[in-house]
Amino acid sequence: MKPEEKNYRRILLVLLGRLGDYLVTTSFLSGLREKYPGAEITLITSRKAANLACGNPDLDRVVIFKGWHHPPSTLRMLIAAWRRCDLAIDLNPAYSRASLSLMRLSRAPERLAFEKPAPAGAYTAAIPHDIENDHFMDKYAVLARRLGFTPPESMRVTLPPDILAEGRRLVESLGFPAGDRVIAIHPGNFKKHENRWPEEKFVEFTRGLLELKGVSPFYLVGLGEERETREGILRHLPGVKHIPPKSQELTAAILRACAMLVCNSTGTLHLAAAAGVPTFSFNRPYTEKCWKPKGSIHAFVTSKSQRSCRDIEVADALAAFGRALAALKP
Repeated sequence: MKPEEKNYRRILLVLLGRLGDYLVTTSFLSGLREKYPGAEITLITSRKAANLACGNPDLDRVVIFKGWHHPPSTLRMLIAAWRRCDLAIDLNPAYSRASLSLMRLSRAPERLAFEKPAPAGAYTAAIPHDIENDHFMDKYAVLARRLGFTPPESMRVTLPPDILAEGRRLVESLGFPAGDRVIAIHPGNFKKHENRWPEEKFVEFTRGLLELKGVSPFYLVGLGEERETREGILRHLPGVKHIPPKSQELTAAILRACAMLVCNSTGTLHLAAAAGVPTFSFNRPYTEKCWKPKGSIHAFVTSKSQRSCRDIEVADALAAFGRALAALKP
């Protein structure tokens, strides 16, 4: 029987990763739900994706793994993996010992994964991919075709009306002139030096934005990044406003109230794209090729260096941003 002819009643998905890792699967999840509307779809994921995953209407059950040090969540995860299902999919393209263990525990007769190191018999089929060259959307499109459907072209996130209203309120409370294009800036990704544009360049870039008529920038501070953002950037920009860390849902709602997000290649970039917000990102060739969101509303500037985005000049970034802003609808 061909995959597209099967009638899966229970589907288990495993994705133990970061926020961005979850967001890039949302198009696949949407297409999976449309293809198999009657299936019970369970996702085992990490606490980093908990809020958004739990609000995803394409999922019936979400099991949150809080770490091996948290026995209750570990037990719930193991029970979910052991529970009888028709199809189990490891959604992580990279090797994960935890994901591999859950797939080996699964009793599903069909177990799919992207090609990666694994003992014989761990998966019933492996999806070919090139982790260094394939765009993330293309990986999940190949997986979707294996199951008989074509996923939507864009990531997506569902936000309740009250959260959207609170996001608008927070942006309006910054007091920018009516009619200005509000630009959110998130420096982020402080743990990955090669994917992080230097703080001093963010300062100079922001000063350039402040000279643009009708443009009002502010900083969106990430959780755990308060000190770096304050000491490395905001103390050099007196008068520039910021919003402190918020939940994933509320951050997405804040972005929905902005004209554009400026950021490094990090989870917030994908959060904005999933919320339908135009983005401008700093990339090295690898992140541009594999991780920059697709679509004309997602502009970017890329380094000459293969190893790091840090050599991007501020003047080049401002010029590219100006072109991107001009291309947006008023």
